[in-house]
Amino acid sequence: MNASSSKENKASKLERRYRAALRRYLKDTTRAKPASALKLGHEAAGLGLDVLELAAIHEDVLIDEALATKTACVRQRIVRRAGKFFAEAIVPIEATHRTALENNATLVRLNRELEQRTREISASHRKLTVEIARRKAVEQDLRKSERQSNRLLRQSRQLQEDLQRLSRGILSAQAEERKRISRELHDLVAQTLTAINVHLANLKKEAAQNARGLKQNITRTQTLVERSVDKVLSLIHISEPTRQLASSRMPSSA
Repeated sequence: MNASSSKENKASKLERRYRAALRRYLKDTTRAKPASALKLGHEAAGLGLDVLELAAIHEDVLIDEALATKTACVRQRIVRRAGKFFAEAIVPIEATHRTALENNATLVRLNRELEQRTREISASHRKLTVEIARRKAVEQDLRKSERQSNRLLRQSRQLQEDLQRLSRGILSAQAEERKRISRELHDLVAQTLTAINVHLANLKKEAAQNARGLKQNITRTQTLVERSVDKVLSLIHISEPTRQLASSRMPSSA
């Protein structure tokens, strides 16, 4: 026997007991409250019967009992007592129905709250997705900036190394140039002084013999000294006005 057949069988038994209990209550006028009606109502609610289904059973019994009575007064009494029985029987069903309505209202409220929460979560998820995308973009920009900074740092270090090498080269070249100029000046001064000394010795010998030749040798000696001075000034990079000033201070050949 499946669940549907079992429920129909229980409903059929409940209907028979309901009919019997209602007839007993209608005949026993001494009882004011139908005690069995409440129990039958609980069974009906347990079987899932609604008020209309129980009302159909109740109506069948009421019609049979009312038609069996000829006087209107008795029929009215039967209808009133049957109404009390029915009102007592449907209390559990109404309570179940009311509970179901309350549960349904609670369920509707929870569904609405759930929908609202779902929308909020969806909105938060969208914001989170946007924020994650933004942070990834920022992270990529930072990584790109870091790579550029590292590249610029490497270039700066390379330029510093090149500049240091260039500076060392310039300093070395300047040192070599100073050494060369120093050697040339030393050699030039030494050669010039030697030549002047030779000329002076010759002048000493010719002084007593030939006055005219003495004058020519003095002129050649002055020319040698002027050329030597010009060479020295060019080596130490004296400006043209300074060179002219130095030349103007040399004694003339006259």
